[in-house]
Amino acid sequence: MLCKLTLAAIFTAIPAALSAQSAAPLGVSPVTTPAVEMHYSDASLIAPPTDEFLAMFPSATRLPDNPLAVGMEAALARFDAEWGSLPAITLEEGSTLAPGATGDRIARLRERLGLSAGIEFDNELAARIADYRAAHDLPVSNRIDNTLVASLNRGHAYYRALADLNLRRFKLLPSDLGERYVIVDLTTQELRMVENGQTVDRMKVVIGKPSTQTPVMAGVLRYTVLNPYWNVPYDLAQDNVARKYLAQGRPYLRRTGFKVLDDNGKVMDPGAVDWKGAANGDVKITVRQDPGPGNGMGAAKFMFPNSLGIYLHDTPSRALFDQEERMFSAGCIRVEDYARFGSWLHGAMPTASGNAAEQRVDVPDPVPVYVTYFTAVPTETGFEFREDIYGRDAPRLALAGN
Repeated sequence: MLCKLTLAAIFTAIPAALSAQSAAPLGVSPVTTPAVEMHYSDASLIAPPTDEFLAMFPSATRLPDNPLAVGMEAALARFDAEWGSLPAITLEEGSTLAPGATGDRIARLRERLGLSAGIEFDNELAARIADYRAAHDLPVSNRIDNTLVASLNRGHAYYRALADLNLRRFKLLPSDLGERYVIVDLTTQELRMVENGQTVDRMKVVIGKPSTQTPVMAGVLRYTVLNPYWNVPYDLAQDNVARKYLAQGRPYLRRTGFKVLDDNGKVMDPGAVDWKGAANGDVKITVRQDPGPGNGMGAAKFMFPNSLGIYLHDTPSRALFDQEERMFSAGCIRVEDYARFGSWLHGAMPTASGNAAEQRVDVPDPVPVYVTYFTAVPTETGFEFREDIYGRDAPRLALAGN
């Protein structure tokens, strides 16, 4: 695998935040305003920009420079210089060709890559192919295969537009990230703990399903809740509680710790609940799960107050971290090792005082958290192009005319 710059290095000096977005309800994709992507939930990070400023984004008007933008623009300039002015020739797919081969397909590829005319697959072509693959995040090889052909046929403008879109995303982060901060990288489903620009620890996370996407946002981790309740989303209350209650009765509630609350937040007698209506979706019930080993929040949740109801938390569903793609939540972020994360956040993982629910422990020095979504990241040789897991790129590229 090619050596790539870490996100910690990329984020070391990220600049003035340039945008904000009003809250969108969970269960609805927060990407409803293609021109604006970042939710700022804490006034200590950024003052809301003016409407006039937001109206500039993402127009051709140049956004203010910042260290990350300068670095991205330098990478884009190198990318353009190396690959942007080559002939736009459509190549035919076919069998894989290795160095030493000859023929018309090789002649057209040499022309496409800006090399001298010829029909031979020589060392010069092999080196050029290796460079192209490194710059465009393709599998390492010096051969001509259909993956390489498809990439070349997309053309430079395709990759350039993706990189430019992500440049705009980088510009949404604040100038001062803090000496210690957390990056939640949605596209790789990973959390990184950063100190003085260096990643000191990392772990997997589970993020929102495509139907309940985790929003891109910036906040401040201010306190941890031990022995948390789990306030069950309405759809899960219907599917996982009401229907199972109808099948199993009160023993199911005793075993799982689920309770139904009335409009005043008081626990209801299960016999007074319209379980059939809840199971059919005709009646919405408010369900809360008591703390315990099976609680959906696990042992702790880590709060960065925001109007979207997003937070980080433990989980009993450990097997999900073994999946390559970890998009299973209703929007919140599940951490792989809550105790290790809590120890870094607090200095030592706080312990609950008895069995009481919802015990708050303030973070001694609150830590910023940045939930990010990047599908193109600079590397030492070009760009790493990541899977657009939430399908956010297409509407933005269309808006920009790509």
